[in-house]
Amino acid sequence: MARLALLVFLGFSALAITNGMDHIETIQAINKDPYRLEHLLKVAARHCQDITNEIGASDKKAFWDECMKAAKVCVATEELCDDLDQHGFIQGGRNSCEDKRLDCYKNIKEQFAEIKAKKEEEEKKKEEEEKAKQ
Repeated sequence: MARLALLVFLGFSALAITNGMDHIETIQAINKDPYRLEHLLKVAARHCQDITNEIGASDKKAFWDECMKAAKVCVATEELCDDLDQHGFIQGGRNSCEDKRLDCYKNIKEQFAEIKAKKEEEEKKKEEEEKAKQ
């Protein structure tokens, strides 16, 4: 019975995502637990603030907004992992879900650091080109 419920859950999740709902709306529709979701979003916001500060983004607001968009995937991943863990489908249990969430934020940080480095390189090239023209 639990496996059937899990398959239905996964089916609806996939259907909702493919029909254009973002990850947060999918979780809200399935869990109906706004307090859990609120907690996960606060955690995401804290991670994004840390990432923004560590990378030293010049436009912190825009950078944080983009991070939060990407962090929705981390929130959805953790919530799905927790649901699977409750049904005994995750080896390593809760710690495994925590590891997946932390890996997700680590990936965001690495991607954003690369983006920042590319932008800085482009700005440096533009400055050099302007100096060469003068």
